[in-house]
Amino acid sequence: MFVVLAICLAFAYYWEGWSSNQVSVNVSCTYRQQYFESILAKPIAFFDAEDNSSGTLTGRVANDPTQLQQLLGVNMAMVFQSIFSLIGCVIIAFVFGWKLTLVAVFLALPIILVGAFFRYRFEVEFEKMNQEVFAESSKVSHLSKMFKLCKRLLTLYSFLLKPLEPFARSHH
Repeated sequence: MFVVLAICLAFAYYWEGWSSNQVSVNVSCTYRQQYFESILAKPIAFFDAEDNSSGTLTGRVANDPTQLQQLLGVNMAMVFQSIFSLIGCVIIAFVFGWKLTLVAVFLALPIILVGAFFRYRFEVEFEKMNQEVFAESSKVSHLSKMFKLCKRLLTLYSFLLKPLEPFARSHH
């Protein structure tokens, strides 16, 4: 009996993992495409804002769909798995005795829910701090690339145009 149950659970977990992966990949791909097309459709003035530098926008296009994919993938499957496990545990506790069910539902469940709430809150705060740091670093990276470009242009000017300056002045 337990072998049959184990085989059924193995198929159920396989199907759960495969289907959640398919959903997350399809949604993430569609979202990434729409996100990119939306950025391309913005007016030129949008890109002049400090928060909309090319590095920041590139980081958003790379990071946001990935987070959505993680949410809809294995993490969402774990949420459904936890909900079904909780319902199954309450049913099993009720089969063995209503007193055990009362203890499980009114004592253990609130402790688990409070722990889940604090974990979720800390993860949201950490993700917010992580995004702020990433956005700031992408701005710095963009400025660094601009400084390198200016340096290369000045180098080209000194090698190519500086020798031609006296010739241009004499014919002006």
